[in-house]
Amino acid sequence: MVKSAGGDERQNSISLVRNPDQRLFDDPTPVPVEPFHSGFLGYSIEDLGNYVNTHLLKPQGGVTPGTFAVLDERSMDDDTLVVARWTERFTDYALDHSEFTDEHKTFEGWKVRRINFHQANPIIGMLTIDERFADESWWNAEGAVVNEAGVFSLPG
Repeated sequence: MVKSAGGDERQNSISLVRNPDQRLFDDPTPVPVEPFHSGFLGYSIEDLGNYVNTHLLKPQGGVTPGTFAVLDERSMDDDTLVVARWTERFTDYALDHSEFTDEHKTFEGWKVRRINFHQANPIIGMLTIDERFADESWWNAEGAVVNEAGVFSLPG
């Protein structure tokens, strides 16, 4: 079973997408989650990202375009998950000329970090609510660390 990402099911804000054909999403998915067969087994981060970018084009339930988390083999062992955020930035031309349009964006791809369940809600919330947290500088925020097991965490 999957437990709450916040350690307290009342704080859970994550919606579970069980298979590629799913069209309705919980907001959030009630926890604990009973065992199920995932239709995403064998998908890479890029495959999952392609699914997100082609099927989840607007917020629906607790699902937000451009950000997703993955429960993998390691999740049950160490209470972590992988979070991915689509990142883009404006070209130097856009920055120099204050022309912030889609034609002046460059897409950098999926930025991925492994995080602890207890920080999943605040981290994913920040990534989906505030665009400032989507760029690479946020992952290097003051006090942020990646421990010896490769798990990213914020201070506090």
